[in-house]
Amino acid sequence: QEVDLTTNELVFFWDAKDHIALESSHLPASTATATSNVWDPYHLNSLDLVANNNNDIVFSARSTWTVYRLHKPTGEFVWKLAGDGSGDFKIPAGNAQFSWQHDARYISDNVISMFDDACDDCYASIPPGTAPSHGLVLNLDFNNMVATAQTSYYHNPNLFSSAQGNTQWLGNGNKFIGWGNGYYTEFAQPGNTELMPATSTLYDVKMAGDNISYRTYRQAWVATPYYPPSVTVASGDSGPAVYASWNGS
Repeated sequence: QEVDLTTNELVFFWDAKDHIALESSHLPASTATATSNVWDPYHLNSLDLVANNNNDIVFSARSTWTVYRLHKPTGEFVWKLAGDGSGDFKIPAGNAQFSWQHDARYISDNVISMFDDACDDCYASIPPGTAPSHGLVLNLDFNNMVATAQTSYYHNPNLFSSAQGNTQWLGNGNKFIGWGNGYYTEFAQPGNTELMPATSTLYDVKMAGDNISYRTYRQAWVATPYYPPSVTVASGDSGPAVYASWNGS
């Protein structure tokens, strides 16, 4: 939906089920038995306006392994980029393929970035042949309708993210990857490969405990809270632990 914040008027409405066949979902309808009888055949998880074009939207549907470009005035697709090559773009077998993706971003007319989870519900076990999760930048060739990998960003060691994650473009060309499972990493622009994941790694962090994050961003943060931080110290098995909360800004 698009809403005019001044008038609260609904100015655009679009429903996936009117345009995307249920049969295109890679998530079996039988999964509804574990989710209160609700099937999630699309799972739209990112939305991006096309630069200098307020009439087109690029969005990701995790369950169909597809990134779509939508023309708002007609509600029809300009193109479909499917990770298995079943859309409008052929994808050669290899590192340009993707699945269960998050955070599809329109970078330019022929460049799309995303976080390729390559994994779904892999918490208990990883299916044989599953590719490690990674940041992915694709080039779109509109003359031949082929998508190829420009750069990729793998964690050292390789990680398997069952859900979530993002690929942020920094001003200097570096990529900041949130892995959806508590890790976040900054990479130099050239990227790396699954077999050489240490290449281009500049900074890597694992959040404490079982903390996770849907997406992770690097940016300047400035705030002036209405009151000072709240801090408390508690004793733990390995020594004192400090907890802080700074809410309101």
